[in-house]
Amino acid sequence: MFSVREIIPQIATQGQRLTGRAPKLPSPPLYTRSFKPTISKEVNLRPVEILKDWLSVNGHMDLAGTISKCGSSAIMHSCGAHNFYSTLFCNSFLCPTCGKEDSRAHKRRIRRTYDKLKYFPVIGNVVLTLPKALKGIPLRDFFKVAGSFILSEFKTEANLSWFHPTGKRLTKHPHIQSLFPVDKQDRYIPRNDINTLSLKWSQVLTDAFPGLDIPERVMIHYCYEDTPAKIAHAVRYVARLAFIKPSQFNALPDDMKHYLAGLRRKRLVRGFGGFADRNLRGFLQEHIDAQEEIEREGITLMEFLSLGGCPCCGQEMGARGIAEMRKLNYDEHREIAPGFYTHKDNIKIIQKRWPLEIVDTLEVH
Repeated sequence: MFSVREIIPQIATQGQRLTGRAPKLPSPPLYTRSFKPTISKEVNLRPVEILKDWLSVNGHMDLAGTISKCGSSAIMHSCGAHNFYSTLFCNSFLCPTCGKEDSRAHKRRIRRTYDKLKYFPVIGNVVLTLPKALKGIPLRDFFKVAGSFILSEFKTEANLSWFHPTGKRLTKHPHIQSLFPVDKQDRYIPRNDINTLSLKWSQVLTDAFPGLDIPERVMIHYCYEDTPAKIAHAVRYVARLAFIKPSQFNALPDDMKHYLAGLRRKRLVRGFGGFADRNLRGFLQEHIDAQEEIEREGITLMEFLSLGGCPCCGQEMGARGIAEMRKLNYDEHREIAPGFYTHKDNIKIIQKRWPLEIVDTLEVH
């Protein structure tokens, strides 16, 4: 009787004699079954894919689809002689493209806000916290109460308000932050007066929402901005809404995820008084007529494109339809500003008008 150790060398020798090379024998396993590592399917998934998977499975499929399609299509603009394509973005603060700082959506909110506030030398800045008892009420009702309170108590003609869903640590700490014009001599408010307003704010909430457990005092934070740099910094901060990375969203508990995803169709920015949609044009025109209109010195290429101007000839452009970005020939087209593309033949013309903006981002062939 032959042992296995004696047979295997014989088989190898016979196989080598017939074929000219030794047969390939099965190699022993490198590790036993007990030491085989367990591989999670999520290891190879990016945080963005995990975010979209969670949204799809937990009843937010429309939001997952919107994030997936973000940037996949563009609007074609034309002045008749030159064509441009502007990428369509979803503007969701949960989107990895639109939700980050200095994204196109963030810059657009900054520009729109600053265009309304730039005619006022002093801006009031107020934060109104949302008590726990009111976290379940419709956001529109809370906006209405907060807007009226600021108009009456801070003696201003208009205010712009933003709903911030979380605090700095991404906890459920919603609050409304408002910017509004104030007279220069009234810009300072003593601390005792702010404490009095906190008590009054609590009473207003109690009257507006009877039956709810409202604290005796709901804190108010106030400051003022009286220089262009300070106003620009405040606008940049409040227009952020929320900066939540996909990896941060994935680490949140499910109730916070549902809370944030449920804000998709909510209007998170509102104007009151002169800044209300129905009053905005007339209100701003009064202040433009009362003082010399502030000119847009040093307007950027991005701003000019957003205003609908052709950077080649300066004529007004109009929308000409929707195009899919994947069908755009990137050998023939170049990106001249974040999200804006045009044919490479237009680049030399644009560089003459905007030489400092695209010389570092484009390579002319």
